[in-house]
Amino acid sequence: MGWQAMVQENLALRQALAEKDGFASLVGASPVMRGIFERIRQVAPTQGTVLITGPSGTGKELVARAIHQHSPRRPNKLVTVNCTAIPPDVLERTVRPRQGRFHRRLEGKKRAGGGGP
Repeated sequence: MGWQAMVQENLALRQALAEKDGFASLVGASPVMRGIFERIRQVAPTQGTVLITGPSGTGKELVARAIHQHSPRRPNKLVTVNCTAIPPDVLERTVRPRQGRFHRRLEGKKRAGGGGP
Protein backbone atom coordinates (compact mmCIF):
# COMPACT_ATOMS: atom_id res chain seq x y z
CA MET A 1 0.00 0.00 0.00
CA GLY A 2 1.43 3.37 -1.01
CA TRP A 3 1.76 6.47 1.14
CA GLN A 4 -1.19 8.28 -0.46
CA ALA A 5 -3.44 5.23 -0.10
CA MET A 6 -2.57 4.99 3.61
CA VAL A 7 -3.31 8.68 4.12
CA GLN A 8 -6.66 8.33 2.31
CA GLU A 9 -7.56 5.26 4.37
CA ASN A 10 -6.59 7.02 7.58
CA LEU A 11 -8.80 10.01 6.71
CA ALA A 12 -11.70 7.75 5.76
CA LEU A 13 -11.43 5.81 9.02
CA ARG A 14 -11.24 8.99 11.09
CA GLN A 15 -14.31 10.37 9.34
CA ALA A 16 -16.20 7.11 9.88
CA LEU A 17 -15.35 7.19 13.59
CA ALA A 18 -16.39 10.83 13.88
CA GLU A 19 -19.70 10.10 12.21
CA LYS A 20 -20.27 7.06 14.41
CA ASP A 21 -20.47 8.93 17.72
CA GLY A 22 -18.48 12.13 17.32
CA PHE A 23 -15.87 11.16 19.89
CA ALA A 24 -13.09 9.86 17.64
CA SER A 25 -10.33 11.32 19.83
CA LEU A 26 -11.72 9.85 23.07
CA VAL A 27 -11.42 6.15 23.76
CA GLY A 28 -13.25 4.18 26.39
CA ALA A 29 -16.38 2.19 27.14
CA SER A 30 -16.32 2.14 30.94
CA PRO A 31 -19.24 3.61 32.90
CA VAL A 32 -17.09 6.63 33.76
CA MET A 33 -16.29 7.32 30.10
CA ARG A 34 -19.92 6.83 29.10
CA GLY A 35 -20.78 9.43 31.75
CA ILE A 36 -18.22 11.83 30.28
CA PHE A 37 -19.64 11.33 26.78
CA GLU A 38 -23.14 12.05 28.10
CA ARG A 39 -21.95 15.17 29.92
CA ILE A 40 -20.27 16.39 26.71
CA ARG A 41 -23.57 15.92 24.84
CA GLN A 42 -25.36 17.89 27.57
CA VAL A 43 -23.07 20.91 27.75
CA ALA A 44 -22.06 21.22 24.08
CA PRO A 45 -25.28 22.86 22.81
CA THR A 46 -25.36 25.41 25.66
CA GLN A 47 -23.92 28.93 25.62
CA GLY A 48 -22.39 28.48 29.07
CA THR A 49 -18.72 28.43 29.92
CA VAL A 50 -17.28 25.04 30.83
CA LEU A 51 -14.30 24.67 33.17
CA ILE A 52 -12.62 21.30 32.73
CA THR A 53 -10.42 20.22 35.62
CA GLY A 54 -8.33 17.17 36.36
CA PRO A 55 -4.80 15.89 36.82
CA SER A 56 -2.20 16.36 34.12
CA GLY A 57 -2.49 13.89 31.27
CA THR A 58 -6.13 12.95 31.79
CA GLY A 59 -7.43 14.28 28.46
CA LYS A 60 -8.91 17.65 29.43
CA GLU A 61 -8.02 19.18 26.07
CA LEU A 62 -9.54 16.19 24.24
CA VAL A 63 -12.78 16.75 26.16
CA ALA A 64 -12.66 20.46 25.29
CA ARG A 65 -12.25 19.60 21.62
CA ALA A 66 -15.13 17.11 21.76
CA ILE A 67 -17.38 19.75 23.37
CA HIS A 68 -16.37 22.22 20.66
CA GLN A 69 -17.05 19.67 17.89
CA HIS A 70 -20.58 19.09 19.21
CA SER A 71 -21.38 22.76 19.77
CA PRO A 72 -22.96 25.41 17.55
CA ARG A 73 -19.54 27.14 17.64
CA ARG A 74 -17.97 24.30 15.66
CA PRO A 75 -17.27 26.45 12.57
CA ASN A 76 -15.20 28.84 14.73
CA LYS A 77 -11.67 28.20 15.95
CA LEU A 78 -11.18 26.59 19.36
CA VAL A 79 -8.82 28.49 21.64
CA THR A 80 -7.29 26.40 24.42
CA VAL A 81 -5.62 27.94 27.46
CA ASN A 82 -3.01 26.29 29.66
CA CYS A 83 -4.27 27.54 33.01
CA THR A 84 -1.13 26.41 34.87
CA ALA A 85 0.75 29.16 33.03
CA ILE A 86 -1.54 31.88 34.44
CA PRO A 87 -1.05 33.28 37.97
CA PRO A 88 -3.90 32.07 40.25
CA ASP A 89 -5.26 35.58 41.02
CA VAL A 90 -5.45 36.49 37.32
CA LEU A 91 -7.09 33.18 36.47
CA GLU A 92 -9.65 33.56 39.25
CA ARG A 93 -10.62 37.08 38.13
CA THR A 94 -10.86 35.91 34.52
CA VAL A 95 -12.79 32.68 35.00
CA ARG A 96 -15.02 33.79 37.88
CA PRO A 97 -14.84 37.59 38.01
CA ARG A 98 -17.88 37.98 40.30
CA GLN A 99 -16.97 35.17 42.69
CA GLY A 100 -13.23 35.48 43.19
CA ARG A 101 -11.38 36.69 46.29
CA PHE A 102 -10.76 40.04 44.60
CA HIS A 103 -14.50 40.59 44.13
CA ARG A 104 -15.29 39.50 47.71
CA ARG A 105 -12.70 41.95 49.07
CA LEU A 106 -14.19 44.73 46.96
CA GLU A 107 -17.73 43.85 48.12
CA GLY A 108 -16.53 43.93 51.76
CA LYS A 109 -15.08 47.40 51.28
CA LYS A 110 -18.30 48.64 49.67
CA ARG A 111 -20.36 47.38 52.62
CA ALA A 112 -17.92 48.83 55.17
CA GLY A 113 -17.91 52.17 53.38
CA GLY A 114 -21.68 52.63 53.28
CA GLY A 115 -22.75 50.41 50.40
CA GLY A 116 -20.82 51.92 47.50
CA PRO A 117 -22.08 52.13 43.95
